Amino acid sequence: MSYPEWINEHGIPYQFIPYDTRRFRGNLLNGSVAFRADVSGADLLKQEWASGLYQVGFYMLHFPAKQVVEVQESRDMTRLEAVISGELKLLPVMGKPVSIRQGQYHISGVHHYKATFAANSGCHYFTFYYSEALLKDFGISGEILHCLPRNMPERMLQLLQQALHQPHSGSVADIFYRKLVAEILFIHLTSAKLLLPGELSEKDIAAIYQADAILAKDLSEHYTILKLSGMAGTNAFKLKRGFRLIFKMGVFARLIYRRMEHGKMLLETTSLAVKEVAFESGYSTVGGFIHAFRKRFKMTPLEWRENKGGVR
Repeated sequence: MSYPEWINEHGIPYQFIPYDTRRFRGNLLNGSVAFRADVSGADLLKQEWASGLYQVGFYMLHFPAKQVVEVQESRDMTRLEAVISGELKLLPVMGKPVSIRQGQYHISGVHHYKATFAANSGCHYFTFYYSEALLKDFGISGEILHCLPRNMPERMLQLLQQALHQPHSGSVADIFYRKLVAEILFIHLTSAKLLLPGELSEKDIAAIYQADAILAKDLSEHYTILKLSGMAGTNAFKLKRGFRLIFKMGVFARLIYRRMEHGKMLLETTSLAVKEVAFESGYSTVGGFIHAFRKRFKMTPLEWRENKGGVR
């Protein structure tokens, strides 16, 4: 499967070279192929996993100066983009501008477009490509999937965070990503369009999703409300109110929820010892992890692994 070509505003293609992510500290699609470009101070990292029927990509972009990136794709595939942080402003060569904010996704069949970025801005986002053959197997036409930006349902957010922490490579990673692209599509087809909570502006909502992404990036960190709100570009009052409106829980409860979901996933899909699962889930002690896990799921981590058929 070919990759899209990125061209700067002067008509010069970005030169992406293979990048070794073994020492990279940040979000990774495990098992993927990574490419990096450093152009005029811009830092662009692409991580891509491709098969004949689909492709999953995670892109981490930062631009010190205003930038216009032209993207040309040589494939006829349906594309779903989901923004984890920042904002993705797209201008199709023929069509209306589209702005996908943090916590939103959209689906398109446009293959030639421009993306604009403000000075000192960045964007982290997923891209899922679905081939016509794959959609045909699902009994779906690509055109009926197309949609303007929507807020991501909670389950979609959860799956994307799992993708950035999944430990597999090789054939097992292929199974994971194949299942992921199908589940993301299923969520889109079965979820009603989420409306913005009336008490929050779109800017406020983007800040809440930014704070949630910060929590998910380092599960071992317990930020104060004041620090987290500052990092997300909002205030403490809006942060607390926003978490309860969007996620139906407080900030600390959301952190525990993410820790538990990650631990549960590791117990079910890896053979890591409970001690290792505890550390990977953000706990400094095994006892703390077991106590929190039992409180949430009414069983110990080992009992969960046994009952859920996890890897032993």
